[in-house]
Amino acid sequence: MDYMDEESQKKREEERARLMRERQIKLGSVVRMLADSRDGQYFLRWILEECAVFRQEFPKDDKQSAWNAGRRAFGLQILGLCAAEQCADTLFTNKELTI
Repeated sequence: MDYMDEESQKKREEERARLMRERQIKLGSVVRMLADSRDGQYFLRWILEECAVFRQEFPKDDKQSAWNAGRRAFGLQILGLCAAEQCADTLFTNKELTI
């Protein structure tokens, strides 16, 4: 690998990191807006429930296990965004909005 390849690879990685930071900021603001409203809290709870984030399952089928792991990974990304925006606690403290 020559110097130009390393330099262009470094630029690509920096651009990718910049785009990821921008995406994190945008998604974080959306999650914050949802968490600030009662309907938004209900929606976020519904997503976490549908993705089985807090449910343990032991399917016998490997394909079903992989499917469940993918769903859970998506839900955990949502929960991670909520935690980064410091609004995850609001999803669990307001009991009248349970699903």
